[in-house]
Amino acid sequence: KQQVTGVRRRCRYIIVSDAEADGEFTFEGIGNVIRKCRIDFNVAIELDVEAVKPKRRRRDRGASAVVGTIHYPGATPGYLLYLKSSLLDLDALPADVRNYAYQNKAFPHQPTSDQWFGEAQFESYRQLGYEIAKQALHSASAAEAAATTPLDVQLWFEQLKSASDATRGLSRQDSASPD
Repeated sequence: KQQVTGVRRRCRYIIVSDAEADGEFTFEGIGNVIRKCRIDFNVAIELDVEAVKPKRRRRDRGASAVVGTIHYPGATPGYLLYLKSSLLDLDALPADVRNYAYQNKAFPHQPTSDQWFGEAQFESYRQLGYEIAKQALHSASAAEAAATTPLDVQLWFEQLKSASDATRGLSRQDSASPD
């Protein structure tokens, strides 16, 4: 039940970092969490995982994050920012991470059975996570930086959702939650 603590507590804003070994992009981990939330708490989570699935057989793609909606019964909907461990455009990554990816074809979905990461492996995963978060948070952060008021979390998540929907080609109306 640990993975659904935020939903159990009815948090309005949840960030999920999915770093499971999932080279086939079956989304087993987040699928299980969404299912448990629906069964155990009657909470529906809308999340378009196809948005972070590779579009081609190549290892590079443009997005590693998507924003979903959490539908709590009788309450204001919440937001779920889902970050998926995957390779961004390889050319955009630092040279050392590209080098590690070229030498380790399973990266970033190497089996978790070997927990003895060497320095290159650890640093490559750390830097990739940083790049994924930076890309996902960039659009909302830029808008927030231009504001003169303190961070408005609701507005920030709405901007992330709009940017996420725009990346997938959805209009705001297409992604609106049902009343």
